[in-house]
Amino acid sequence: MKSLNKALREWLLERRGRGMALAEKLDCSRQYISEISKMETGLSLAKWEEIQWAMLEVESNEQGAAA
Repeated sequence: MKSLNKALREWLLERRGRGMALAEKLDCSRQYISEISKMETGLSLAKWEEIQWAMLEVESNEQGAAA
């Protein structure tokens, strides 16, 4: 099983602008998102759940913009 941080990193690298969009959804800095994805900071399961919901919202917005 891959780490949550690695899963986030892969997701961020799939599409340009995701880090900024995710930071806006979570009301945090892009630097914080970057630190998490590079495994420089820990990640609780509760925070991971919040991030997953924000990731889904970002993906939904991407699909809406592509349509």
